[in-house]
Amino acid sequence: MKRMLFRCTAASLALGALLAPPLVGQTTFHKYVALGDSLTAAVEGVCLVERHQNRSYPKLVADQLGISDFQQPLLSEKALSSPLTGPACLGTVVAGGTITVGAVSQTGTPRNLSLPRPYDNLGIPGANAADLVDLRVSSPTGGTASLSATVILRNFPGGPFVNQSAVDEANLLNPDLITVWAGPGDILGAELSAVAIEGVTLTPVAVFEAKYTQLMAAIRGTGRTIVALNI
Repeated sequence: MKRMLFRCTAASLALGALLAPPLVGQTTFHKYVALGDSLTAAVEGVCLVERHQNRSYPKLVADQLGISDFQQPLLSEKALSSPLTGPACLGTVVAGGTITVGAVSQTGTPRNLSLPRPYDNLGIPGANAADLVDLRVSSPTGGTASLSATVILRNFPGGPFVNQSAVDEANLLNPDLITVWAGPGDILGAELSAVAIEGVTLTPVAVFEAKYTQLMAAIRGTGRTIVALNI
């Protein structure tokens, strides 16, 4: 429990330092890229839409750093339809004096899919640490991470960044600041089921350590600052 509290505190302090008011003499960053999963992408109410993305923690960090050209894979939001044509967004529903949680809208279409360079927020919903280094070809018929990557990494067959992983795309942008929040996707199954079984509900520790090490080694660069957050 102490270790868990320490890790949570460390993550909070790291974000807090980035979001704090500018300090005299601090390093000036010019290009910032965020790597991670749904927490980085800004999934809320089990959906990803522009109003959530505009308050993602990477966007808040970029704003505080004065970086105006911070591009995200923005997704429009539209009214509910029957049948749904996109993932439903959950929210507060008030009916007959009762407050419940239900579908209030749905995910629409990409708003800046033609951006000629990789996005600065490369958070991939459903991704684990391995996906950030190994997912080089995405597919709309694949799992959650692969489906998400078709919009976020755009590395589907015939796409502009096919054969490029999240790490590859981050390095293409040559950032001087990278935040990495990898790990929640690796233990999500165990968290939701309350049963921890390596290789079934969570990534085996040895596999996670190997992929996380590979991830961190791949983004190291001269003069680059890396802020790593965990759970």
